[in-house]
Amino acid sequence: RLQTEIAEARREANENYMYLSTLEDYFIKLMDTSFDFMKLPDLFLPLMHSLLLIYNNSNYYCAPSRMVLLIREICNAIIKRALDYIPGETVVSLMQNRDDIETACDKLQITIDVCTKFKDTYFEYKAKSQGKWKFPPNALFMNLDNFLERCYDILHVTSTIQQFNKLENCKLGGTKGKYLTESTKAVYNEFLMAAKIFGNIEYD
Repeated sequence: RLQTEIAEARREANENYMYLSTLEDYFIKLMDTSFDFMKLPDLFLPLMHSLLLIYNNSNYYCAPSRMVLLIREICNAIIKRALDYIPGETVVSLMQNRDDIETACDKLQITIDVCTKFKDTYFEYKAKSQGKWKFPPNALFMNLDNFLERCYDILHVTSTIQQFNKLENCKLGGTKGKYLTESTKAVYNEFLMAAKIFGNIEYD
């Protein structure tokens, strides 16, 4: 959608392209899968600064509905890049291998940090707009917030698996050590079964 809008403005050679052209390099990097996902936050501050200047000076993009659409499309682009960085099937594959579970947790946390950084940058520039940016946050971030919520859920699952994996070789001493060790092993096996069911879910 971002590229389409730029292309249409360029084709018409109108005033809108003059403003959108200042964002084009950021949009290209934002959607370029060869651009390091972890470096996306480097784009957020200059991108948001440009958006604020456009809002203050453009007769077209000063309309809240058009600015909301731009920011929403940027959120969608970030989500798409996040899904390329840590696809659902990759998460499942990593969490099923005890040696890779930490990698899954790290990638999910990085994804959360990148998405959250974009929201933080927006609110920083909302304050700089001196009351001009009164867009409802839900209109801007509904998709991004839903995506973040799922990332947090999956991170919780992977972190839980990581903790339960420590029970595999757990041995308890004392007079009830054997009983407690067997009970712990039973809990561990029950959890393994639940994790396997989760990993076999067919939808993303």
